[in-house]
Amino acid sequence: PKPYKGQGKVIYFAAEARDYYTTNFTEKPWFNLVSNGLAFEEIPGNHTTMMTQPNVQILAKKLQKYLDEAHIKVLMQKLQKAQEKAQLKV
Repeated sequence: PKPYKGQGKVIYFAAEARDYYTTNFTEKPWFNLVSNGLAFEEIPGNHTTMMTQPNVQILAKKLQKYLDEAHIKVLMQKLQKAQEKAQLKV
């Protein structure tokens, strides 16, 4: 795989319980592929049950945190551009 050179960071959601789908440290290769940071979040359950109730609610809350951060970052960039544009008109 090619390294990810995008602007955002990658969030790796891993099951706390390891099973036959996952071995220890399945996330390790991602550290070498991501240049802008890798956030690691553990979710209760195994590979399958992390996507079922109640574990999926925990995953959703953690994911929402990152979505909110990204949204705020975009809004701040837009505000900064608008301020710079307004200064040019003065």
